[in-house]
Amino acid sequence: MLIYDGDRAERDYASRCTAQKQPHLWALLEAPLAQRWNGRGAQEIFESMPSLHGETFGFVVDDLLAMPTERPVLVDDFRTLPREVAPLLTWPEQAAFLLPTRQFRDRALRARFADGPRARMNWGDGDHGEAFALRLARDELWDAEVRREAFELHLPVVTVDGSRDALDLADDLAARFRLDHAGLRTG
Repeated sequence: MLIYDGDRAERDYASRCTAQKQPHLWALLEAPLAQRWNGRGAQEIFESMPSLHGETFGFVVDDLLAMPTERPVLVDDFRTLPREVAPLLTWPEQAAFLLPTRQFRDRALRARFADGPRARMNWGDGDHGEAFALRLARDELWDAEVRREAFELHLPVVTVDGSRDALDLADDLAARFRLDHAGLRTG
């Protein structure tokens, strides 16, 4: 199985976007880091997300089309919405949207941004506590959108709360995707 890492792929989006085709992404890239989070509300930040407006999904599709086709690809990408994925599916079990509980996301983000340089790289030199709270609130709005769309399109959502280990989750996904268990464990 191949894995498409959306976080890693996102680094290349800046070189591929244009102000005309991806105006929200362009504006985000042009804004100083602190202005992306501080001084704005979670709803405003959510509504300005490029992926909410379909601006990043084309990059994902292009990247996937460039990958080898002889093995299944697991797409790990926060920015992908059910409404974009649904038209590409042959059957609904080809997709599952993993959504963390608020507590799980809080723990994961606290661990990720505990390192000061990494936090500054994402949030600039503004108030990291405010940015963190806004990130959690924005992500909650995003998760609600994903849940709503998945429900309307009859696509599965898997809630991740940290109570199951990665291998148990891999078993669940393998069954959902009709793969043998080893298909998810190979790189």
